Amino acid sequence: MPNREYPGQAPSRLQFLLFSEVCLVCWLAGILAFREPAYGFLALVSVILLDQPRTRNASRLRLTAAVFVAGLAWAGLRAPAAPELPQWAAQASALREDARGELRPPHPIRLRAVVDSSAPLPGDRVRVVLSRLAPAASFPQTPSEDRAPGGIYTGKALWLWNRPAFIPLPGETLELTGRLLPLRGLHNPGLADYERRMREQGVRFSVRGGGKNIAVAGSAHGELRGPPAVSLDAPAVSLRLRLSMLREQARSLFYAALPRRAEEQERQEAAFPEGAGEPPATPGRVLTGAGLLPALIFGDRSLVSPRLADLFAAAALSHSLALSGMHLAFAVLAGAACARAAGRCFPSLYLRLPRPTLTLLSALPFALLYLWLGQAPVSLQRAACMLCAAALCSFLHRPRLLLDSLCAALFVLMLWDPFALFDLSLQLSAMCMACIALTLPGIMRLSETLFPGGNACGDLQAPSPLTRLKRGAFVLAANSLCIQVVLMPLTLRAFGNAGLLFPLNLLWLPLLQGLVLPLSFAALGALCLDFTTAGTALLRLASLPCEGLAALLEYLDGAGLMPAPLLPRPHGLSMAAFWLLCLCLPRLLISAAERRRQAGQSYAQSCSHGYARGYAQSCSQSCSQSSAHDYAQTYAQGCGQPGGHEPERNREAASVSGRAADCIQTSLNATRHERRKGLSRADIMLPACALACLVLPFVFLNRPAPGLTLSLLDVGQGQAVLLEWASLPGLSGRDADADSRSFSGTADASPRAPSGTGAATSRPVVKITEGSRRLSSGSAGRILVDGGGSHSEFFDPGRRIIAPLLTDNALPRLTAVVNSHPDADHIGGLPWIVRHFSVGRIFGNGQNPKGLLAARMQDALRAGGNSSMETLRAGDVYEPVEGLRIEVLHPSSGAAGNSNDLSLVLRLLWEGRPLALICGDAGSEVLQKLMREGADLTAQVLVLPHHGSKSAYAEGFYRAVNARAALVSCAFGNVWGFPARAVRDALRDLGTPLYSTAEHGMIRLHWFTPDTAPELSLMR
Repeated sequence: MPNREYPGQAPSRLQFLLFSEVCLVCWLAGILAFREPAYGFLALVSVILLDQPRTRNASRLRLTAAVFVAGLAWAGLRAPAAPELPQWAAQASALREDARGELRPPHPIRLRAVVDSSAPLPGDRVRVVLSRLAPAASFPQTPSEDRAPGGIYTGKALWLWNRPAFIPLPGETLELTGRLLPLRGLHNPGLADYERRMREQGVRFSVRGGGKNIAVAGSAHGELRGPPAVSLDAPAVSLRLRLSMLREQARSLFYAALPRRAEEQERQEAAFPEGAGEPPATPGRVLTGAGLLPALIFGDRSLVSPRLADLFAAAALSHSLALSGMHLAFAVLAGAACARAAGRCFPSLYLRLPRPTLTLLSALPFALLYLWLGQAPVSLQRAACMLCAAALCSFLHRPRLLLDSLCAALFVLMLWDPFALFDLSLQLSAMCMACIALTLPGIMRLSETLFPGGNACGDLQAPSPLTRLKRGAFVLAANSLCIQVVLMPLTLRAFGNAGLLFPLNLLWLPLLQGLVLPLSFAALGALCLDFTTAGTALLRLASLPCEGLAALLEYLDGAGLMPAPLLPRPHGLSMAAFWLLCLCLPRLLISAAERRRQAGQSYAQSCSHGYARGYAQSCSQSCSQSSAHDYAQTYAQGCGQPGGHEPERNREAASVSGRAADCIQTSLNATRHERRKGLSRADIMLPACALACLVLPFVFLNRPAPGLTLSLLDVGQGQAVLLEWASLPGLSGRDADADSRSFSGTADASPRAPSGTGAATSRPVVKITEGSRRLSSGSAGRILVDGGGSHSEFFDPGRRIIAPLLTDNALPRLTAVVNSHPDADHIGGLPWIVRHFSVGRIFGNGQNPKGLLAARMQDALRAGGNSSMETLRAGDVYEPVEGLRIEVLHPSSGAAGNSNDLSLVLRLLWEGRPLALICGDAGSEVLQKLMREGADLTAQVLVLPHHGSKSAYAEGFYRAVNARAALVSCAFGNVWGFPARAVRDALRDLGTPLYSTAEHGMIRLHWFTPDTAPELSLMR
């Protein structure tokens, strides 16, 4: 890579960055420090260490620190402040108490708002961001009324519309009836903070409901259930709304022309006779591959089935569906075509503007068109800014460097919105472009070395077409490998997938850029020009590669050739160390090569005799003393051959050779000394520290403190309890150090065989004692009691919450999984866990789930090598490790009742001390029965039965438990009013504090010893 330092400046270790770009990196580190101070300062220190000796200059070091502080201050200034809350909004969003004192969601209110943005989602849904909210009766009609106190809310609200009748357009004014609630995310450690990200975008409320009686301002109908009836000729239509409507018309034409299944086409023709309009495109009617086309053109994934999205994620192809610079390549191709056509029509144009400059300038309108069609996601904004920077540099006759364009684009984006730095799509696309910029020159030189040119063309060697093809394939493969390696920590952290099938990019990306995208844009142009037949044919051709890819992915998955193992999510320190190592090692190699080249040049200059100069240059590469003497002897022999020099010249040649050998030896010694001198401590210590930081977090930071931890996960309106231990002090009958192992290293005593091997699964010994069963296994680890659940088919808490939480810097292993009862809010997340985790034992209450959950659970059990769940009954005792016991208090054998009343009631004990009572969804009759039978219910912590429902309230139960704290898992503003007023009053009378996941996020209690009080930590 060429040196980009200023003339006369000492070479830096970051020779591929100018000092201004180093300052930009420090500025970005300052923005990062606003949210993550530790990682921001770590990035600053890493830049300072890598950029020596420039940062040894005191003035530049101060400037670097000042830029870092400026980035920190800029993020603080641009952080959106909470807008003033009008009185009506405060009243409409507050939880209310009904006549019985139960907390209920607020009453629906008729709202009028302006659509800020809308995005179709899979499953016939649309995500709408609303701004300028106000009650419909008092919505300001003129701009002067916007300043009326308490009238309009200047913030934003999020509305998810299921089965929309139409797509709301940005700039449109809507009226809807829904509940206004403060936006609440699910708070769990180590996971993305959705609520904070929305607040950074100005969204602080959510609107629930509102799917009926939608009215659009400007419509002739008071209540509208179809597309908006606003005319483009209406004078009141704003420019933004005009552009949105044009885009929606283009999208509707595109959707209507998508190829559909033949049997569905006949049914649609019967249901929609001629003249009745085009039928809507749904995932069930559009071909599987054709559903990818709207995602590639408009960024609309509503027609991408969840199955196909999972296959793309497993094959590391999801990036191809996100609009970015790869899709913007069509703009450059279109610009090249326009430049060629203009050059043919006006040849003198090339005298004013070179062809590359004209190509880039011609590509800008097409880039802006794609930016408008794709609704300008931040990754596409980055690509458009890079294209503009490259066009400006070319117009000003400045060098067009990819890294310079990337830095300019990041600077512009961070000036506009510094919190875009935390957008995952921007992180992935920017790191991908940085990797290409830093590795592409070396890869291209390597490809020229491996595949030299073939056809002679005058004095130059022009590569043959076959050689060009080989070079292109090698560059694409090597570049894909480098990108995959560099992005691996981020993809593991975000998706838990290492992308082992990234070579499929070699097949898909050329088809995407060379065939699918051009045909799709050509079809869109034909449809907009009313050439429907041609547009439909082009879309069918464009969908063929997509159909082939979908079929290939299905085949690979069915044949078991698509490995997508669930891997640990790396710690932030490990991620930083990995990227630092990626920078250090190439820099070290480049520095060594540069020192070797400089030493060879100095040696060649030191050899004053002309006979030795040519050898000095070649010897500088081998640095061999013996080769110097061999060269001297060869030269002397050559001088003495017949027809050569005179005999008296032989003595002169021998003398010259001797002097050349001595000169070579002196230069070689100086070269070795220069190499040893060039390797500074930073060159050696920085990669070593990075390598240590890469491994040590996984070895040490995933080890919890000695003792026992109970965590009530925040899974919304469901329940999931995690029990984990590392070393239990004071274990009876054994050495405490024997069990001081990390739970991520040995999660169960008898791990099951890998799925698909057919090996038998060993189980702990089951002992029968006094008519009851005693289950025991002897390993430290983790136990998951229930897995949450959701009524939405698009949100799996096991996949989205529990699995990322359990694999955060830890292996996907569990000692046991216990399902209290098969209701959807307790078992819905377990199929994913059972399928992808190494689970020692799986317990249940003997009941099976219903509907689709039953099939999912059975498939997961078979994939995990289990036939069914083991049934627990009252009197069973499960000992995962000696000294730690889980007693089953309910249900007894032969018990009858509904699913809630048959829930497992578990009591956790450590060295005989009762720590926690987990009641599932047991009702009041079950609790009264346990008290009548004289069961010991005492515990330090009580997980409230049935989410704190009034149906699970039993007088005297809380006094019998005598807990120090009560925990409840429920969603904020749930319609059932959990926890009930009677439960809250009973706990308040006993002086027992109540902690809810709706208010505090994940709740964690840690016992260091059985006799000490637990330490409480809350996420909110």
